[in-house]
Amino acid sequence: MNTIAIDTETTGPSLYHGCEAFMLTACDTEGSLYCWQGRVDPLSRKVYWKRKDILEMITVFSEYDAVVYHNATFDMRALDLINEKMAAIVHSKIVDDTLIQSHIVNSAGSHGLKDLAIYYLNILDDDEAELKQAVTDARTVAASQLPHWLIGSRDLSSLPNYKNSLLFSDYWLPAAVAKELNYSEDHPWHTVCQTYAERDVERTIVLHRAFHNYFEQQKLLPIYHAHREVIRTVKSIKDGGFHFFKNKAEDAIEQLQHDIKPYHEKIVEVTHADFNINSPKQLCELLYDTYELPIIKVTDKGSPSTDADALQQLLTDFCNTSDEYADAKILLDCILNVRARETTCSYINNYLSYAIEYKVTYDDESILTSYYLHPSLNQTGTSTTRFSCSTPNSQNISKGRENEDDEGNKIRVFNLRELFGPPPGYKWCAIDYKSLQLIIFAYESGDQGLIETFLQGGDPHNYVACGLFETDAPTDLERRVAKNVNYALIFGAGDRKLDLTAGRVGVKDLYKKQFPSTDRYMQSVIREARKTGRIHTAWGYPLEVSADKAYKGVNYIIQGDEGEIVKRAMVNTHQFLSQEHPACKLIMQIHDELIFEYPDWYDFPVDDIKSFMMKPAADIGWVTPVDVSFISEHWGKKDVC
Repeated sequence: MNTIAIDTETTGPSLYHGCEAFMLTACDTEGSLYCWQGRVDPLSRKVYWKRKDILEMITVFSEYDAVVYHNATFDMRALDLINEKMAAIVHSKIVDDTLIQSHIVNSAGSHGLKDLAIYYLNILDDDEAELKQAVTDARTVAASQLPHWLIGSRDLSSLPNYKNSLLFSDYWLPAAVAKELNYSEDHPWHTVCQTYAERDVERTIVLHRAFHNYFEQQKLLPIYHAHREVIRTVKSIKDGGFHFFKNKAEDAIEQLQHDIKPYHEKIVEVTHADFNINSPKQLCELLYDTYELPIIKVTDKGSPSTDADALQQLLTDFCNTSDEYADAKILLDCILNVRARETTCSYINNYLSYAIEYKVTYDDESILTSYYLHPSLNQTGTSTTRFSCSTPNSQNISKGRENEDDEGNKIRVFNLRELFGPPPGYKWCAIDYKSLQLIIFAYESGDQGLIETFLQGGDPHNYVACGLFETDAPTDLERRVAKNVNYALIFGAGDRKLDLTAGRVGVKDLYKKQFPSTDRYMQSVIREARKTGRIHTAWGYPLEVSADKAYKGVNYIIQGDEGEIVKRAMVNTHQFLSQEHPACKLIMQIHDELIFEYPDWYDFPVDDIKSFMMKPAADIGWVTPVDVSFISEHWGKKDVC
C-alpha cells in the first residue's frame, strides 16, 4: 500500500485553545522526505501559511492511499488548523498510528516515539536533546533582546493548566530568533527544529513497517485494524466537545468553599491547635499517638497511611463503634468532608481552565454564549485497552462521594455531573452497561449460576451473598459485603484483603467452595501470566503482566475485555449515526457509559443504539445489558427509559 507518514510541530499541546501547527514533515516508504513551514507571528503566536505550500501539500498527499502518524488524533487536529481542504484530503485516507501499534506489541512498555526508535530501531534521540538546548538558549536570548515577543509561559491562555516543560511550546523559537537577529546562514538554529521533525517522521514510517510485519507474522492484524477504527470516532468526540455550565460551576465552587468553613472550625475546636489537615506528619501524630487508633494501613515507605481509604476505614470500623474515640470520630468526619469538597473544587477549577467559549448570533441579533470542554481520550493511556483521559480528565466526572450507612441510606457531597448537560435545543441520551465488569467475569470464568442470574435480570451481588452467607434471603449488609468481595476478587485482592472486606475469616476458601469455576479460572490466568508474562482478552488482544504481579492477570483481562467492548461499541454507534442519523452524535465516553446528543425535536434511534452497543459482546456469545436514560436538564438528573 502506498503510505506516507506525517508529523506536525506545534506552538503547544492545546490545539483547541489557540496552539497551532507551524511545521509539517512527511516521509513515504521510499524515503521521499518533505518539510513545509509556516510563519509564527512572535507577537501573537498565530501561524500563517503560504498558499503555494498548501497547494503543494494537497498535490503530494493526494498520491497516497494511507497516512501513518504517531498519535493520530493530535496530528489530524493540527492538520485541520493548517487548512481544511488539505486536511479533508488527508483524512480521507486509511489512517494508521504507531502509538496504537506499539501498545499491541507491548502494552506495558513506553509508547513514546523516541523510546520506541531507540528500542526497536537503534536510533538515538540526540536530535531532541539538541533542539531542547537550542530552545532553552533561544528563550534566554528572546527574553533579553526581544522582550516584546510572546514566548511560552504558564500565563498564556493557549496553554491552560499546562504543567510540563514549556520548551515544547517554543520549538519554533530558535529559527525565528536566528532570522530576526540575522544569524549566519550556517547557524544551527535555522535548521535544528527541521532536523528534529524530519527524524521523527522517518522514525514513524520505519516503525510502522516493522510493526506491520510483526502483526502479519503473529496474526494480529485483525486486532490492530479493529483498534485503528477507533481513531476517527475519538477525533469526532474530541472535536465536538460537550456542553459545560460555566456559571453553575463557579457557583458550586463558592458554595463548596462556604461549606468547608464549619468543618475547619470544628477541627480547631476538637484539636485545640493550629492543625494542618494536609500534613500527614501532624495527622499521624494526632490519630495514632494522641488518639491511639490502630494502624490498619501503611504507605510504601512504611509510615501509617492517612489516605482517604484508611481514614474512612478507621471511622467506620473503630470510631463509629466505640465511645472511646469520640474526638477522633469528629476529627475524621470533618477531615473527610473537607477533603471531599476540596477535591471537588480542584476538579471544577480544572474544568473551568479548559472551558472554551462559543458564541452564536441569531437572525434577531441575539447572542447565545456557550462553553464546551474538549477532553483527550487516550487509546494507549492504560496498561489494558481502556481509555485514559486528559485536558481535562472527563473520567473523573463522578456523581460525588457516595457512602452508605447501615440502613443503606446514600450520602453524597456533590454531583459533578450537574455541571454538564445538553445545550439549548438539544437533549442527551445516556446508555450505560449494567455491571459490565462482573458480567465479563461471569463469562470469562464460566460460572453458569452467575451468567443465568444476569440473563434472568437478577441481582448478581444477591446471588453471591446467598452463597457466601449460605442463605436464601441475604440482608442489605450481606449484599453489600458480597458486592465488595466481588469487586475485590476482580481487582486481585489477596486472602487477607478479602477477609477485611467481608469482615470475616476464610472468605476466599468459602468462595472457592461455593463458586469453584471462578477459582479454577483465576488460577489458570495466574499460571498463564507467570509462564508467559502476558494474558489475552477474549478478542485476542495481548496484555503484558509481569510474573511477580500475576495476580493482576484476571483484572487485566476484565478491564481489557471492557475496553474492547466499549471501543467497538463507540465505533459501531458513531458510524451508524454518521451515516443514518447525522443530526445525532456520540459526544462522551465515561467508563462504561456512552452519551449521545440530538435535537430535542428528533426521534433518537435508541433501540438501534442499544443493539450496536450490545453487538461486540454478542459477536462472541455474551449478553451485556444496558440501561437507558434521557437528559433534558443536566447529566445529574436522568429520566430512566
